[in-house]
Amino acid sequence: MVIGMLPHKHTSAPLLTLILALGIGGGPAASQSEIIDSNFSTCGTVSCDTTSIAAWAGSDGNRTLPWTAKFFALAGNCLRLNVSFIRTAADLELVVIAPNAKVAFRNDQGSTACIKCPLVKIDPAPATGYYTAVISSNNGAVVDTDFHLLFGQYQHANVNCSAPTPPLP
Repeated sequence: MVIGMLPHKHTSAPLLTLILALGIGGGPAASQSEIIDSNFSTCGTVSCDTTSIAAWAGSDGNRTLPWTAKFFALAGNCLRLNVSFIRTAADLELVVIAPNAKVAFRNDQGSTACIKCPLVKIDPAPATGYYTAVISSNNGAVVDTDFHLLFGQYQHANVNCSAPTPPLP
């Protein structure tokens, strides 16, 4: 499912939240979405001009069902993905895989405001295309929690990507 985000995020974010919350498209295999944000921001405060996505990571019995989505980014830009809220005490991890699958980024420690909320800042993005994000528990355990993910794309060296997440070795 392809969802194009409009430049006026305040009007489109509720629709995106509704679509993801309803799971339009079927079961767990259809939970992956391709998300395009056409608003490449130059704002100067942390988490400005973000799109908020309400999502769920859980299980089907004893099987872990991580939340996955693909976020479009242009090479050289800053891509910021930040879990900003977790409904339960779950400790989440975020892994982001570059479009060429040769580079990945991982974080399971957030900020002092939410230590269990992962934050990945990719700057500069190594390739143009869809970056696959996977959110699950940080230790592979079964979780059942709602969370909010903030997504934004900014110009290179923006404050939103200061101290970028290093790629995995």
